[in-house]
Amino acid sequence: CYARQADYYANKLEHIRLNEKQEIGFIFVESEFVQALREGWWVLLDNINSAPSEVLERLNSLTEDNPMLSLYENSDGQVLTQSDGINPNFRLFTTANLNRIYSNKLSSAFLNRVIRICLPPIDQWDMTNGNDPTSSDLYELISTQLSTIPAGKQLTHLLILMHLNVKQYVKDGRLTYPSDFLVTYRLLEQCIRTLRYLVDQNINPVDACYWSLLRSYCSSLK
Repeated sequence: CYARQADYYANKLEHIRLNEKQEIGFIFVESEFVQALREGWWVLLDNINSAPSEVLERLNSLTEDNPMLSLYENSDGQVLTQSDGINPNFRLFTTANLNRIYSNKLSSAFLNRVIRICLPPIDQWDMTNGNDPTSSDLYELISTQLSTIPAGKQLTHLLILMHLNVKQYVKDGRLTYPSDFLVTYRLLEQCIRTLRYLVDQNINPVDACYWSLLRSYCSSLK
């Protein structure tokens, strides 16, 4: 009796195992970038020269007169073109810092196919001539991000002064960071994101600003 029951349950478990094995499979899921191509979204690829070279090569075909993209990751394979798959409203924007160390050099083929707009650093400001940074675009940009925080404008002024003074001290050799550490607007933006996160965690805005500055500007000092 027990032997028959054991055989019955063993056969049932084997049947379940085989059925589950047959149901296991993989489904191809398109990336957000491909979805953007199909839906006509605008895409911004930040620091594109830090992407792997094979990614840059794939993008070259999208910058041609007749843009296309081969999706060979799908077992069926597909080629997206303007007439089949690429929405006419799709736009591709990229940013690149050509002086960034440990990054890839953008090919001439890619650079010749895009419209290049060169802009000075948004945090470029001369602290030695007494100019008021509150009249800068940088102040407007940051104060907008901190508009919902109490004393947001005062904190904005403090953050900018800290950032600009650190840049000047690095230039004068009074502060030293590792060779791959750059004091740019991205560092200031990181500080702002940390501040906003801490405020969202019910940290006092002044304390949040203090710890954000320490984390962003002091943790990598030599």
